[in-house]
Amino acid sequence: MKKYWKDIDAKEDRGPAHKPDVPVKGNNALLSLFGDLKGDGSASRRDFLKLCGFSFAVTAMASCQSKVRKVVPYVVAPYEITPGEANYYASSLIDGSDYCSIIVKTREGRPIKIEGNPESAISRGGTSARVQASLMELYDTGRYQTPLKEAMPMEWDLADAEIMQSLKEISERGGSIVLLTPSIYSPSTQAVIEQFKASYAGTEWIPYDAISASAIREANRIRFGKELIPDYRFDLADVIVSVGADF
Repeated sequence: MKKYWKDIDAKEDRGPAHKPDVPVKGNNALLSLFGDLKGDGSASRRDFLKLCGFSFAVTAMASCQSKVRKVVPYVVAPYEITPGEANYYASSLIDGSDYCSIIVKTREGRPIKIEGNPESAISRGGTSARVQASLMELYDTGRYQTPLKEAMPMEWDLADAEIMQSLKEISERGGSIVLLTPSIYSPSTQAVIEQFKASYAGTEWIPYDAISASAIREANRIRFGKELIPDYRFDLADVIVSVGADF
């Protein structure tokens, strides 16, 4: 004897004919979509596909909602920026031993594209994959948004004040200050570092690179008198002989 039933009608052994058909008033598109379903536990393959498609569509539509972000206008708009129009700035990019003269396309102050500067005598308007990908570093969500002190975020104004106070105290008692940076080739940045050294006596600047080319630079200084990293013109060579050298 059965112990479980789907409903009272099944328990009383009453078929679908026992239930009167209730007319539906109005034009309901949703009901018309599933008008072929009988409600007696039997459904065709087409009805099953209707249900699956409808459920997938509802799930997709529910997940398409995004946070509303309001555009905040400029309080004092910069004269060189026109909303909706791109600005282009000539710059340079140095990543390790890679150098490239570039033109940066920006919109409302945000860089969105990097191209090579065709007026450069070195790169001749070309870029590398690393140069193109460097733009994504600006929008990396893992970048620190604020300074950190003992692994805790702090405000920029407070960080600047503490750093300036510490530098002042070290300079007054005749202590030493070490400025550790990667290799810097920019004349403007080097000039700023020299001004910093002049402002704080006892400052030592130590360039350090995780992947260093110091051996190549020192070899060129000894052999040619210039501490430089060579840029090989393989396109002009007929034969290239390498003896333990990785180009």
